[in-house]
Amino acid sequence: KPVYAVIVFDRSGSMESTEKEECVRWERDWRGRYCAESKIVSDNKWESAVNGAITFAKTLSNKINGSKIALVGFSGDSDYIRNDWTGEYTNTLKSDAKKEDDADVIKINGKEWFNGSELTSDKFGSPNGGTNLQAGLRKANELLSSIADADAKKYVVVISDGQPTFYYDNKG
Repeated sequence: KPVYAVIVFDRSGSMESTEKEECVRWERDWRGRYCAESKIVSDNKWESAVNGAITFAKTLSNKINGSKIALVGFSGDSDYIRNDWTGEYTNTLKSDAKKEDDADVIKINGKEWFNGSELTSDKFGSPNGGTNLQAGLRKANELLSSIADADAKKYVVVISDGQPTFYYDNKG
């Protein structure tokens, strides 16, 4: 039976890798305990997520000959109204917004469906915006619904770091 898997990948700003200072050597003196030596460390969140998606795609293609993979990237963008007091985005789209543009199929070598060995880190773009998981899942459903083979096995794999901050309401 043919196997189709859609990787729904979070490209929101919170996926960005961050650096912080971490103490590597503590000492004590008359003031108490203090950090005598520190270093900058990265959480590598973005790189880890991208590598996880690539590993999944390559493993699936190696284990199941002929399997097809699609990549859907999602985030949330400035098409939403921002609250002037809090600075947070609301779930209301601006009147001139393009509906359902928070997710897109990332074509690999011009194809929506590809072999896992074709997926490389440069295809993922960069993290930005909010988290509209619903947009990503809708796009994945569109892709899987277009497969006519009734015997096909269809899967969705979500790679994200947290809860959605955007979603569609009854207006789209």
